[in-house]
Amino acid sequence: MTKSVAQLVELAQLLPREERNELIEALLENSPCADPLIEEQMRTVEIRIGNIADGTSELVPEEAAHQQVLDSLRSAG
Repeated sequence: MTKSVAQLVELAQLLPREERNELIEALLENSPCADPLIEEQMRTVEIRIGNIADGTSELVPEEAAHQQVLDSLRSAG
């Protein structure tokens, strides 16, 4: 990573979460890999919506999901 990119990343990390998400979305929209990435994400979303609809998955509140990920990372490390 170049110094200028590292500085931009550092600044971006200071943004509130919603603004970081907006920045990420704007960068992805202008990326040459955006179309395949978005198509894959939409396939995943459609599968997950189907799983919720047919009862094979359940919704997990955001904070609980974040905690599960953090716990998993801590136990792996």
